[in-house]
Amino acid sequence: MAHPLRDNTYNISDTAANIAAGVGTDSVALVDAGTVEATTSATAAEANTIASLSQAVTYNISDTATNVAGANSTALNQAFNIVCTTDGTVAEVTTIESAINTGSNTFNIKDTAANIANAGNALLSKAGTVTVDGTANVSQAVTIGGFAQAVIYSISDSSGNALAAAGVAYNEAVDITISGNLTFAKAEIIKEAGNSGTKTYVINDTAAIIAGAVSATSGSIADVDTLSSATSVTANTSATFAEAATIAGIATVISYSISDEQSNIP
Repeated sequence: MAHPLRDNTYNISDTAANIAAGVGTDSVALVDAGTVEATTSATAAEANTIASLSQAVTYNISDTATNVAGANSTALNQAFNIVCTTDGTVAEVTTIESAINTGSNTFNIKDTAANIANAGNALLSKAGTVTVDGTANVSQAVTIGGFAQAVIYSISDSSGNALAAAGVAYNEAVDITISGNLTFAKAEIIKEAGNSGTKTYVINDTAAIIAGAVSATSGSIADVDTLSSATSVTANTSATFAEAATIAGIATVISYSISDEQSNIP
């Protein structure tokens, strides 16, 4: 007696790992299904396997930024949401953002100051957080500080590159470290900056300017605080006795010489 033909209609909903395993062992069952959906996020490797199936599969990807960026374009394009579980470099997230997946891309960026400065705000603004790996020089900080996207960075540069006027480059930094000798005026810009961390600098200026700063307030902070916060202060001209008496009270390492008329020396 002949058996009637059976119409087997089914959908598949299973973990990404099981679906990926089925591509090699049970691909006919997957291809013949009405719909196939991964109930867990696929790793990049699993997504590569799933995307090779002729049947459409609904899946998300969650893996390290390096692994996700290394996935083949078909795996990325056919995914719904893509989540990076580690920080990605600018190059990695650029690859991820080039995918035409139908959902969202979630990632943070951590890279060198040079790469972040060159990345542009359009890409950076898509990240959750952006962090400079290492430090930025002043020029890079000027670019990075100008982005609408917040970036976490510290500055390390030489005195010749120190800013001559206040700006977002200093204000949005964490730590500011300037090596070499700074005039009091440039040190004052650093001291007045709104950065969230430390300020490290050395002052080298005339005895008259240094002495004058002890009792002055040229910004929101007393100038003597700028002097006291310096790693060291050096007068590059000889101080009068009166200037020396004023300078000697600065609460930091200070170096100066005295040259004055005998009548001015007690």
